[in-house]
Amino acid sequence: MNSKSWFEESQNIRSLFVQYNRGRLEYLREQLPVRKQEVFDLLPFLLHEESTELPGNDVLGTPPSGISCLEYSNAIKDLVPRYFPAFTLRQRAKPSLPIVFLAIMGSAGTLAFSGQSDIDFWVGIDTAKLDIDAMRALEAKLRIVEQWALDSSELEVHFFIADLAKIRDNDYGDLGGESCGSALGKLLKDEFYRTAIFLEGKLPYYWLVPVGLDDSAYQTRIEGLASHLEFRSAYYVDLGNVGAIEHGEYYGAALWQILKGLHSPFKSALKIGLLLQYTDNRGTDLPLCEEHKKQVLANPAAAPDPYLFMVESVRGYFLRIDQDSDKRLMEECFLIKNLLTGGETDPGEKSMRAAFIALGKKWGWDEPSLNEISLFREWDFTRIDSLRKRILAFFMAAYKRVSALPARTTQSISDRDLTVLGKKLFCFFETKLDKIPYEFSLLEAKNLSALALEEKLLSGNKSEWTVKVKIRGSRSPGMQALKTFSTAAEGLAWCSLNQFYHAHLNFTVKGRMKVSSEDALHLVRCMAAFFPVNQVVDISDQGVQAAPRVTHLYCVPNFNQPDWQHGLISTYVFFQNTASELLWAYHHGEDCLQWLVSEILIQRIGRDQVKTLRLGMHMPREKISTRRKIHEKLEGDLKAVVSRIGERG
Repeated sequence: MNSKSWFEESQNIRSLFVQYNRGRLEYLREQLPVRKQEVFDLLPFLLHEESTELPGNDVLGTPPSGISCLEYSNAIKDLVPRYFPAFTLRQRAKPSLPIVFLAIMGSAGTLAFSGQSDIDFWVGIDTAKLDIDAMRALEAKLRIVEQWALDSSELEVHFFIADLAKIRDNDYGDLGGESCGSALGKLLKDEFYRTAIFLEGKLPYYWLVPVGLDDSAYQTRIEGLASHLEFRSAYYVDLGNVGAIEHGEYYGAALWQILKGLHSPFKSALKIGLLLQYTDNRGTDLPLCEEHKKQVLANPAAAPDPYLFMVESVRGYFLRIDQDSDKRLMEECFLIKNLLTGGETDPGEKSMRAAFIALGKKWGWDEPSLNEISLFREWDFTRIDSLRKRILAFFMAAYKRVSALPARTTQSISDRDLTVLGKKLFCFFETKLDKIPYEFSLLEAKNLSALALEEKLLSGNKSEWTVKVKIRGSRSPGMQALKTFSTAAEGLAWCSLNQFYHAHLNFTVKGRMKVSSEDALHLVRCMAAFFPVNQVVDISDQGVQAAPRVTHLYCVPNFNQPDWQHGLISTYVFFQNTASELLWAYHHGEDCLQWLVSEILIQRIGRDQVKTLRLGMHMPREKISTRRKIHEKLEGDLKAVVSRIGERG
């Protein structure tokens, strides 16, 4: 086929994709209330303009602004004067501006999206053309525009800078927070091409070429298009191909999805299911984005919902290999995740709920089972914990299966990212006597109506303390045990680390504790405010690569001491390191200050680290002068010691 034929084919493919893309964009807009819809429509305008009259353009200098190829619609021209009356539209479309494309990634524009969902954007940038100051200014602008959208309409949006070269190379930045580094490789690009809605800017060459091209044929095709006289290459961008996904992609992807699954288990279970489907690929199956592309090019108006297309593909895979229990788990995770978002009052969400109920029936779920799934937040703890164990077992089995794959190719994940992922997972699961453990739970604080810390007496005047919960709306009477600790302070620290509390929680302490329930909850909140990390996925890459270094130390003097009038007689210390481990120690005696200095500051933390240590002192809720004076004196003494150690260091 010559370049003329390629050009004609590319324009036909482009036309089909634009039709499909427009339909998904309109579907997304229809799910938004009017105010959110207007704010959504204004986002490209705000990223395009650089006037200081608009949000985000007056911080850290002038941020890079302007979206390539953007032309304002009449609707935008009508909206701008209403929201920004002092601003006058002047800028015209240009093919080359700092923002190469603006695309929506994820569930937006699919069946899983509701008017209350957040929206993730990829902001395509050629970062090689911008210096570090320009990148910082752009990051600052994006955060301000995010806040403007939230303040203006309660629309929650997230902008992620996507570097063109790194997308082509399947490397998605530093491995922290939402960034997966090199862990997902082509798997993330597969999801991007399958789910993305291109809002403004250049279109990727991927949507100009037919299905089934390998990387070499893809490159030949786009070079051939560029040589055609009528082809306007300035209006397109090369983000790379996804002709095949090699086995070397799977190991890093499994680690990443397990890590994400510790905090978003239902979504990650489905993605791990897809990963397992890919591991059985014998080189003949196309990636899912290519299968979906076939459907789009066959009939854009009838193309399947991308989210549902993925779920049905995973279900079909487990059905083919006769793994009914895993298929059932995928269905259950999908239905729980989506039925929990569908409300009974909003007409749009009520319609969504009906669609998911109908889908569940199609899959063979009966009405009572679907009703039970929709009442997930009312399940008793035993049933929730059973599902939690099934999901965790699925994660671990998937990891073992991927680890056992023959080493046909080298791992695509970089050694650095592999180390970071492995250490983050190790940090979550590793147990130590002096470590407050993370908890893999399907419960969130908002699911709880009551929380109790109860003491159980043991022989030898010893005791243990159990954290118990009451699930909001649960049909099961009474409190149900979550975790047991040797001391009350450990239990409270665990509630804080795992965020098992909220403003309206009924919190009680039952046992031989001299601290009131209000004081105990005060400690939980103060620790949560003081320590910076409460999700392993948020640990900085640098924090887990080097030896752990203590960064934060929180002292709790005379906790649960009835005779505090006699001065400082005991103290708990909780300290968090760069690996996000929350550790603790306790000392009882009149030499607490000396113990803190010699055992904690010098031996456990180290002189060279003390100078950068952030020190916190727990202050009692009550304004009892004697008690506060003890705490304030210890704080002053400790700060003086830290200062002296720092000077000597």
